[in-house]
Amino acid sequence: MILTVGENEAYQSIGAAIAAANAGDTVVVRGGVYRERVVVNKAISLIAAEGEQPVIDGGYSREWAKISGTGWRDLKYRAPAATMGDGFSVRSNKVMIIGFRIINCVNGVSVGAFDTVTIRDLDIEHVYNTGVLVNGTTGKARNITVENVRVNVASVRLFDGSRVHSDPQGVSGVLKFGNCENVVVRNCQALRGFGEGINIGKDAFNVLIDGCLVVDSQHKGIYVNRSKQVRIIGNIVAFTGDPGHDWIKQSHPAGIGVNDETARGNYGDSSDITIENNLVIDAGILLQITGDDPQGIYTVKGNTFIWGPYARKGVQIGGPYKGEVKGNLFHVTPGATVVTGNPAGLTWGDNRWSIAPPAKWRGEGDVYGDLGLKAPDIMPTAEHDGYGMGTWIDIDPANYRPIGAPEPPVEPPDPPDEPDPPTPPDYASIIKVLERHLARLEDAGLAVGAAIVDTHELIDRLRTAAGYIQKESK
Repeated sequence: MILTVGENEAYQSIGAAIAAANAGDTVVVRGGVYRERVVVNKAISLIAAEGEQPVIDGGYSREWAKISGTGWRDLKYRAPAATMGDGFSVRSNKVMIIGFRIINCVNGVSVGAFDTVTIRDLDIEHVYNTGVLVNGTTGKARNITVENVRVNVASVRLFDGSRVHSDPQGVSGVLKFGNCENVVVRNCQALRGFGEGINIGKDAFNVLIDGCLVVDSQHKGIYVNRSKQVRIIGNIVAFTGDPGHDWIKQSHPAGIGVNDETARGNYGDSSDITIENNLVIDAGILLQITGDDPQGIYTVKGNTFIWGPYARKGVQIGGPYKGEVKGNLFHVTPGATVVTGNPAGLTWGDNRWSIAPPAKWRGEGDVYGDLGLKAPDIMPTAEHDGYGMGTWIDIDPANYRPIGAPEPPVEPPDPPDEPDPPTPPDYASIIKVLERHLARLEDAGLAVGAAIVDTHELIDRLRTAAGYIQKESK
């Protein structure tokens, strides 16, 4: 069943439609502003009406939250009111949320220990904690898909009046996943977060981060913490020089990092991490692998790392580990630190370095010198105000490819689904209907036949009467 929400519809609030829905139903939401904390406690789909974008406004706007300050260094926020909460709180298996704009909430969407949840085509902005938070607190969240979700400005709780900017703890990722398995995060944007960009932590397992854009996170761009079987493939992580998103030492954080924090519980060490075909630009540390397991397996292939004015340590490896670092491109600015740490245990080779690294970082098939990139010194730019909150970002990945290199292939769209075979007619039901009609026609036919006989008799009587009258008149 479809339940429609809107000013002139059967339901004026999303919560009322959910209360009336049954498992398997779809709630279609018309455009408008809905000041609700939406709790999805049934296996239903919530979908924006076609061509419309309903807005969930949690009330935690900058205007409401701001206590004082003219910029990010002295900005003070008040904590959210008790009546404020998450835009959507998922508390059921088999939930879909598609097509909404979510603003000024504690979390944009939160998902607990539930199975088969799809979050797609959302625009989330200015949230106290996290744009999308998946965290199985009472068990694992499983089979979670997050696609085409844009989050701009998250973890503004950094400015809560009870916190200070110099405290690096207590912030949250723009997109955050913990205690979960079988997760796909695809074609998302994590922009201007005051914590990590995409955070995979606390015993996450079998996670794919694919084709995402992470820009100006204050902590690591993509962060893996005590998780296994994580694939980071085809993403762009970039920093634009926005001072509102520099780490507390006024320098950019790591672009892609794997670390195992010791104060976050006993979740096991990170291992089986694949970092492939990513582009990282002007991070403080382009690539950082400092997981605790000396037997941890890492595959780093086909990535492009671009040093910029804020790069501090280049590539940092805290080995020994197992695995390989092959086929990558490292464009190092003159005078910058190239590598630091211990690369032991990893197989290095077929990499291209603009400046040769120390011997133990080299491998068979390496190339050293000018990489022939189109415009590697052009850094990404963005609009940002004094609070580190802006609107546009300018990044051209072609600047960081060799001149004449072909554009990356564009995957063809998926073929349309095969139509379901036509359902054969229910001949038995049709026959029964026709038999009923036939019986009625037969009954009607008998009645018509009797009426015809009666009419013939009446005509004969009239003719007889007419003949008698004529005879009498003579």
